[in-house]
Amino acid sequence: MFDKKFGRPARDVENFGGLWFVTSAMKAFLERVDPGACEFRKCDTVWSSGEAGPEYWLCSVTRLLFGWDVIDLEKSKKMTVVVEPDGFPSYPVTGGYPFIHLKAEAVGSAHLFRIVGLGQAIFCDQTLKDAYKEAGIKGGDFLKIGVDHW
Repeated sequence: MFDKKFGRPARDVENFGGLWFVTSAMKAFLERVDPGACEFRKCDTVWSSGEAGPEYWLCSVTRLLFGWDVIDLEKSKKMTVVVEPDGFPSYPVTGGYPFIHLKAEAVGSAHLFRIVGLGQAIFCDQTLKDAYKEAGIKGGDFLKIGVDHW
């Protein structure tokens, strides 16, 4: 439900607990720049007045890369690896923001992805970030957390 009295209108991308609500423009952007990285489900939206709301999509970054494949632990800083009881690794941070070094050959041509073992974090490369800015997409934040260029 959208209601103008609660502040600014929704932007092209709004983050909510690791899922994104995106406009058709953002959906088209993601499908063009990195096809196959996300899955989309159309949302039913309505204005508080009862009128049909703007077109929005629920978006989930579904491309998963495995930490043991893409993280170079020897070159990364402030990170360790712990194998959990389910057999999957987690990468607890050992103080402050980590510096993650990714293996370029393991990331390949992916521009947008999650890494199994690093929670809800979503990673993108500079190519996607530059295209995002050029496209004039509004919303979303890019945080540099020390990911080495891959």
